[in-house]
Parts: sequence; structure tokens; C-alpha cells
Amino acid sequence: MNSCAEAIDCPINSDQHHALANSAWMGGPGISGRYFLGMLVGHNFFREDDFSFANALHQFFHEQRYTYALVAYNNEAWDSLVILLRHEFELSKNIKPNKNPRLIAALKTILMNVEATNQEIALLSNTTEKQVAKMGNVLMIRRAWKFLDRSQLYQQYLGKS
Repeated sequence: MNSCAEAIDCPINSDQHHALANSAWMGGPGISGRYFLGMLVGHNFFREDDFSFANALHQFFHEQRYTYALVAYNNEAWDSLVILLRHEFELSKNIKPNKNPRLIAALKTILMNVEATNQEIALLSNTTEKQVAKMGNVLMIRRAWKFLDRSQLYQQYLGKS
């Protein structure tokens, strides 16, 4: 992660920063999440441990008024949360959003109400229940919330580890 930390500190138009921006997704949600959140809030999360990153994710989504922002403490949710981070980053840079707007709406809905039914999510996301059922990221948020108490990061947040 040291090379990522150095690359993100480089000027945004440098070759090093471009290389990181173009390849961060390959490192998984722990890398791409640090990149997008860092770009959104102006902080180098590559120099932070997972717990500090989870704290920052929680704070970011809590400030966005998502009721279930605590799910950020379960790294199983990070893949889904990174989709929203990337979406926010693209909007902030006037880049055409990469992901399907229905998926974005579904993820926002599930973060507002993790108990929402597929029918409710479909209605609020302008899609069908069948499509919601196929959205693995929605399922992952539900699963991450259900098993939040098993997450080491959440236990650390509670001060139990």
C-alpha cells in the first residue's frame, strides 16, 4: 500500500496518479474504496489501517444520512459501498456515472432501510422485483448487516477487541 499512498499524493495529472486511478479497482474494495473516499474527502486513506478506513466510511455514509451506515464496519459490505463512492466521485468530477442508476438507487434504498423488501426497493428504484433479486450488491448489504456483530472491525468499533 506504500506505493498507492505515494501515488495518491502525486499531482492529479501525474503519471503515478493516473496509474493508480486506472488500476485501483484491481486491488478490490479495500484499495478502490480508499482511492474514491480519499478523492472525495481529500485524505490519503492508503496510510490508514482498515479500522480507520471503516471509521471514515461510516462517517461519510452517516453524513449522507444513510440510516445503516454502520454496515461500513463489515468489510463484506465494502464492495457495495465502493459502488456508491465511485458514483459520488464521478458526479463530483462531472463524469458520466459508470453504474446502472437502478443499482445506485437500490443501494441507496437498502442503506436507508436494510429491512426493505424487494418490492419496496423495486418501487423506489424504478425496476422490478426480479431485477432487485438479481442485484448481488443489495444482498451483500443485507448479509453484511445481518452478520455485523461477527465483524472484527465492528467489535473494535464497540471496543470489544
